[in-house]
Amino acid sequence: MEKERENFIAEHSYRLISRRIAPYLTIFTPNQISFIGVITALISGIFFYIPNYLLAFIFLQVTILLDHIDGDLARYNNKNNTSLGIWVDALISNKLHKFFFILGASIGVFRTTNNPLYLTLGTIAIFNWFFTQYISESKKMFAFKKSKRYWRYFPVSLILYNLLGLSALLNRVDIALWFFSIFGLVWIKQIYDVIKQWRNMIKIPLKKLKEMQKLGGNAVTSYIHSNPIIRWVFWKRFEVLLDMMEKGEKVLEFGAGFGLLLPELSKRFEEVHCIDYTIKPLEEIKRAYELNNVVITKSKGIKLPYDDNSFDTAIVCDVLEHFEDSFDILQEFKRVLKKDGKLMGTIPTENWLYSLARFFLYWRKQENNDYAEHLGNSESVKDTMKMFFDMEEEKYVPFRFPIFMIFKAKRKEEI
Repeated sequence: MEKERENFIAEHSYRLISRRIAPYLTIFTPNQISFIGVITALISGIFFYIPNYLLAFIFLQVTILLDHIDGDLARYNNKNNTSLGIWVDALISNKLHKFFFILGASIGVFRTTNNPLYLTLGTIAIFNWFFTQYISESKKMFAFKKSKRYWRYFPVSLILYNLLGLSALLNRVDIALWFFSIFGLVWIKQIYDVIKQWRNMIKIPLKKLKEMQKLGGNAVTSYIHSNPIIRWVFWKRFEVLLDMMEKGEKVLEFGAGFGLLLPELSKRFEEVHCIDYTIKPLEEIKRAYELNNVVITKSKGIKLPYDDNSFDTAIVCDVLEHFEDSFDILQEFKRVLKKDGKLMGTIPTENWLYSLARFFLYWRKQENNDYAEHLGNSESVKDTMKMFFDMEEEKYVPFRFPIFMIFKAKRKEEI
């Protein structure tokens, strides 16, 4: 079904054109194409402002096409997206395009009508569109049945872009502004549920974590750091990870550390297995929160003491970067996961932004702490992971800056 979905996405009109243009644009990088897309979006916004709706429509369509070409160009060159490249693309295609289009349209309608209400509608529309994108993370798709076997999928953003373009051709951009302003109301329930989930996430109190640190291990250090920004970032990663997580029967957390995720996992899965080389903190969390469905295993090796096809989900948070070569452990995850099982986790990118954040936040490596040694990074792990898993979701924290990667990957089928 996933391949059918990808094929039909590739067949919609923009992708059909972009796949034919991309081979002729190999002198550009995908990021350069994205930057050109910013320029065309700005020009479209200027024509919305003038207003000249025909030219605004044309440059809007060019911008959408460029947004498809950058991805096809990367695929044509057979290059993987870097974490920084993904962030730049998200900032440009998901933020600046919308900002230029709506800002230009609202000012243009205001200049035509002299009604300041449209400036307010434009502001609300920008907020709604941005917030909708943040909550839905492009997962919301309209599906139209084509036959009993196939479905055609269209991303929400693509539909909204074309509604704006249609309103420009009909010279009724004012109606589009009204629509985009109230569009966010559709998402209020979802927004409320997400915020409620984040607020209800069980966070082990700072005092309790400091007490547990005496039991051994170093994994809790960042969660009790004196800098509140560091503490917030580390908990934020778990919020994003849990938002991506599906409920299931059995879950494995490898390198569970202090068991900070165990209370949440216990609510979402019927049976929770966690494994680490030091288990006193895990036993304390299990006792303190009465987690009767948690099974703790002490082990330091890579070979997992579980049967094949045992788990629906495997979780590995801030562990894979400690392997110089993650091939063996990823192969083990694939072995113990069921068919279509999911591997989820967090990992630092180890790029220049990550290093810069560590420097300015005075987030130093602990002395005499072998655990803190990072031998790998998100890019090296992704390269190895694709041998055993297909990446389904890839997000970055904080605020989409590529400092920490949160991922969900599906177990590949045996060939």
